[in-house]
Amino acid sequence: MNLDIRPELHPTPAAQSGKMDLPGTSYNLTTDEKRVVCQWLRAVKVPTGFSSNIKSLVSMKDLTLTSFNAHDCHIMLTVFLPIVIRAIGPEYVKMVITRLSYYFNWITQEVIDEAELPGMKQFIAETICQLDMCFPPSYFDIMLHLMMHMVDQIQDLGPVYLHQMWMYKRFMSTLIDTSITMLTQRAL
Repeated sequence: MNLDIRPELHPTPAAQSGKMDLPGTSYNLTTDEKRVVCQWLRAVKVPTGFSSNIKSLVSMKDLTLTSFNAHDCHIMLTVFLPIVIRAIGPEYVKMVITRLSYYFNWITQEVIDEAELPGMKQFIAETICQLDMCFPPSYFDIMLHLMMHMVDQIQDLGPVYLHQMWMYKRFMSTLIDTSITMLTQRAL
């Protein structure tokens, strides 16, 4: 049944094979766009300790990004993504991704004005609605919905950095390393 929803995404008959061609969507990068993004990321230089060596995460052979850790993902989402997407796709996709990056950057600040909280809740609600217009329903799961509750969490618990688990995980790895060192010294 044809409901005439997003007709630009409807399959079209292929010329001679009798198969159907699926057109690319607005959020799919063309090979040229992937190349531009990867070249920009390979050329970016950051201060020591800001993030990993981004150049080592980029594969120009298959135009992919690999071996991210959580901090690299955070830096990519809040700093690099809004800059690098200027070279790609339609304006509305760039706008919604930039809004999402702005939101994640905002919630991770050390100082947050309480007067901004209701406005940010409205901001992320609008952003999620805009994401719904750009991406297919399969993109949306419970994790995307949790962004709505981040503002409430900040209101109840304070800034995000105060209740992130990264520092505890790092400390636990230090304790484990120390324990292993002590055990190996005893064994000797």
